[in-house]
Amino acid sequence: IQKIDVFMLKPMVSTEVLATYGLAYHIAFVFPIISRTLFTVLLPKVSRMELASDLRSYRRQVLGFYPVALGLTALGMVAGPLFIQLAFGDKYAAAVPIMRMLILGFGLHIIFNPLGTILYNVKQHHYITIIHAAQVPLLIGLNLVLIPRWQALGATWSQLLIRVLGVAVIIVLTERAIRMRERSERDPSKKAQMPVTGPPLP
Repeated sequence: IQKIDVFMLKPMVSTEVLATYGLAYHIAFVFPIISRTLFTVLLPKVSRMELASDLRSYRRQVLGFYPVALGLTALGMVAGPLFIQLAFGDKYAAAVPIMRMLILGFGLHIIFNPLGTILYNVKQHHYITIIHAAQVPLLIGLNLVLIPRWQALGATWSQLLIRVLGVAVIIVLTERAIRMRERSERDPSKKAQMPVTGPPLP
């Protein structure tokens, strides 16, 4: 997913626009790095949770952190342009709106991996693969429509839309998974599934 936008931008925009997008992308990419780090740290902890109440408490904590993450996202949207101005001057001024949109998309998406650990716990992590697989054709379709009209900014809109959709889906799936675990615990004829671990999310 992370390479599709660059691949599609190359034949549609100038070299200067592509370079501007690349700079903005690399600055904004700090958010996915944080998200992957959180996944690596949290997965062992979540994998040891056996009760639905523990998973629900963890999910509540992740969602409770979301406003803080959005606040940090807003801060990044302000600080990022200052960094570009100080480091590159006016040469890459066009990267500012692109970077802001990328930071917004990455910031909104930052809870995806922490919530994804719940699906690993309940052995439903195949849904994560399905989400990513569904995002690919959607991203391509959005890029085909938005890039010709808005150039690099159109690619950032595409990224934002699919990331918002991915977060919405995983919020619903984790709630569903925890409810299934709760029903399993109430039913004496069934045993709760044992937690498992898995590789980091893409």
